[in-house]
Amino acid sequence: MIDVAMLKVERAIFHRVPRSGDDTYTQPVFSDVEQTLSNTLEKYLHDQLVNTFGNSAQTVVVDEDQSSPLPSLVRKVLEDPSGFVDLSTTAAQVLYDEQPAIAPEGLLVALLGDVSGQRVLGLAKLEEQSGLSFDVRQEDGKQIIEVAVEEGLVLAGDVEVFKAALFALDPDDTATVAGIASDAQSGQLFRSPLSRYWLQSVLGFKYASAEDVQTREFYKAIVRAANSDIKDPAAGADLVDALSVELKSNKKTINPKKFIQENAPLEVQDAIFRRLTKMGAPTTTFHKSVTVAERAPKFRWFDFSDGIKVKVPLDTEVEISTEETDEGRRDILIVRGSIARIR
Repeated sequence: MIDVAMLKVERAIFHRVPRSGDDTYTQPVFSDVEQTLSNTLEKYLHDQLVNTFGNSAQTVVVDEDQSSPLPSLVRKVLEDPSGFVDLSTTAAQVLYDEQPAIAPEGLLVALLGDVSGQRVLGLAKLEEQSGLSFDVRQEDGKQIIEVAVEEGLVLAGDVEVFKAALFALDPDDTATVAGIASDAQSGQLFRSPLSRYWLQSVLGFKYASAEDVQTREFYKAIVRAANSDIKDPAAGADLVDALSVELKSNKKTINPKKFIQENAPLEVQDAIFRRLTKMGAPTTTFHKSVTVAERAPKFRWFDFSDGIKVKVPLDTEVEISTEETDEGRRDILIVRGSIARIR
């Protein structure tokens, strides 16, 4: 994986990508000229990318089944940077064409840089907020978008990187592009994958390991089922415990149907299976991702009817029961070990 902490940004260009149907701009606003990089702006771009990839970094490879023009352009620019500006314009147009109508406006920045002597190319969509301003002007018949960063913004980090990708030629096969991608709008690394339109339709890439996606989606679906489909808190907790054991086991594959039959109450098994299908989680045997299993949450929350939430380590022994009193239903949680948090 690319060591983003070692990134040195050397060239950058910005384009404005409006929301679909924007009354002011009905198409992207392209810059014909690269941005003059001040120390402040270079540091800002570096810090924002380090931050976003620190929170979420998925290894991706070219998806030959996608029609995006970007993979071939990325490879050409990594080999010969002369086409950098044209690539950035194409990327901004593809992003505008493929993003959903609800996608917020932003600035698409393309950058060229260096990571430990290796040329890298990055694409990122930034949110427009106070502190990151841009000006569109004409100079010698060329349109220029010039971005300015307030000094305090670098420290405060008020501008969010919505989506980002960083690419380099594979050192073992220079005809192959290797990359990482992130999507803050889809949540953190373990909790949610990248937006399909960003990964596939815009970038033209796919996950390097389908195992990561399948394992993560299966985990999310089972936890959601434990919290929503199973009304008995104790049975829901047992299902989450079984999921933790399944992820930590030495088994290389997971059979969703078998797992549900062995660990979920009979009366909700069909509902849980339907939930997997609805959420896009695998319903047939798939290879388990060791990486995702290792990053799975080590705690679980118990939600009680009076609004109290208790955070307990997964390896802590607990008993949950419910009893009816004159005042109504009362949930009882017995913990043999530590409690991480109560709120």
